[in-house]
Amino acid sequence: MLLHGPSRQANGPAVLLGQLRSSGEWVPFGGMPDPSDEDGKVTAARELVEELLGLSGEAALEAATALLKEAEDAHALSGPFGVRTDVHLAYTLDVEKVRSLQSVEACLSRFTPNRECVAAALFPIADLDGNSTTLKDLSGQ
Repeated sequence: MLLHGPSRQANGPAVLLGQLRSSGEWVPFGGMPDPSDEDGKVTAARELVEELLGLSGEAALEAATALLKEAEDAHALSGPFGVRTDVHLAYTLDVEKVRSLQSVEACLSRFTPNRECVAAALFPIADLDGNSTTLKDLSGQ
């Protein structure tokens, strides 16, 4: 799930990405469905809370379900996007519309390193070039 919203740090719109432990690439939060996932939206939300907040199991599913309800009620969720929706579904989440998330900076401050993501960072949307290995976050790293 791609989190986006206005950012004071970026002086404009930014996205929040996670850095994969396995490859070092900066990517949106996401992953494969679990048998307990009702649909692709639940998978996307569950993977987000696992990789952003470091939650797992039932706690991740409960947090994902609550976030998904709030996002849908606020019309903050867009998608699915993708060519093969049977394999992978992508969604975007407008953080500014979801009261509990507050801002992209607040989401970044909640990041907890975990088995899949070692870091999270904000990236100005204007700087995205499609190459996850050449991205520079707001600190220039």
